[in-house]
Amino acid sequence: MTVLVFVKTSHGAQWAAAQAREIAGHGVRFHVALPDTDGPAVRHWERAGATIHVVDASLGRSARRNFSQIRALVQSVSPDIIHCHFPTNAIAVRLALGSAHPTPRLFQVPGPLHLETGPSRWLDLVTAGPGDSWIGSSEYIARRYLKAGVRPDRVHTSYYGTDVAAARPVRTNEFRRSLGIPDDAELVGNANIMYPPKYHLGHRHGVKRHELVIESLSRVISRRPKAWGVLIGGAWGGAEWYARKLQRMADRLGGGRILMTGPQPHDTILAALADFDCVVHVPSSENCGGVVEPLLCGVPVVAAAVGGIPEVIVPDRTGVLVDRPSAESVACAIEDVLERPAHHRQLAANGAARARELFDIRRTADQVFELYQSSLRVGSVAFVPA
Repeated sequence: MTVLVFVKTSHGAQWAAAQAREIAGHGVRFHVALPDTDGPAVRHWERAGATIHVVDASLGRSARRNFSQIRALVQSVSPDIIHCHFPTNAIAVRLALGSAHPTPRLFQVPGPLHLETGPSRWLDLVTAGPGDSWIGSSEYIARRYLKAGVRPDRVHTSYYGTDVAAARPVRTNEFRRSLGIPDDAELVGNANIMYPPKYHLGHRHGVKRHELVIESLSRVISRRPKAWGVLIGGAWGGAEWYARKLQRMADRLGGGRILMTGPQPHDTILAALADFDCVVHVPSSENCGGVVEPLLCGVPVVAAAVGGIPEVIVPDRTGVLVDRPSAESVACAIEDVLERPAHHRQLAANGAARARELFDIRRTADQVFELYQSSLRVGSVAFVPA
């Protein structure tokens, strides 16, 4: 079986390459289309044994040229399955090939944001043809497609997996010391890419709501002398202006106790997470990201009740959920974690067990391989208008 994968970036989405590497163990041959070979994800695709092609499968001013390259690549590779991981890639491939193209196409949906906006949801649905299916990477995403009128036999669910054994649940305090934070400090924060606000959609904050996190941390710090905040991550897509804006906000509100590390290698992040007393993740739109790795490291999590997060963070079982988070409600949730560390560490241990069950990449990769096989046997109308 030959699978052609389209990914919008060489700088992220290493999880897609990790999944391909695992599926390749079933004898699947992978080709991947990337817009360039400049990013760190390239070596992950090489480890997966994928043949790399430089093709920009995106929309915009270069769409006509991109569509031509997509058609040429598909003709050259002649794949059994086409697998897309991002909305722009899925839509571009459909427009380039036409809705009636005979090769089965799977769109594995990494997040729900485009489904929560009318025009982008409509474009996803209207460009789909008989050979298109969707893999929601959470039950929440799958439900959104079913609600939109997609036939149940064309909607599947498989979480993006991770190497659950790679987590490092032992606190060393090395990360704290590297930043000059005392060993006995109460360390709160997260590890997230800084996506700038989508002003064209009316957003005032980035999708990960770093602004809200900083405001919440400032309240905790003002009330708890031993509390520190640390945000790990860099700006996405060259939006350094946004990272600088957040840095100024952290400096203004944190009094020197809200630190921003910039981008860090994944191994560094995994080693750092166990040094936290609480991870806070309150995005405006999310799948399940931002909460799995902290739990695997045994760290209590405060999270927003959005998207697929409640599938992982279950109140009083695996962590703390905040409905309609505000700076004060999030700060209070953080303070409860710091006040009752033993209780919340037990919740995190429960969460780690749940994360190992749901996100083990060996299991999730097997699910996707089974979908590859079933997609080769299926051919009926994918979308029925609601």
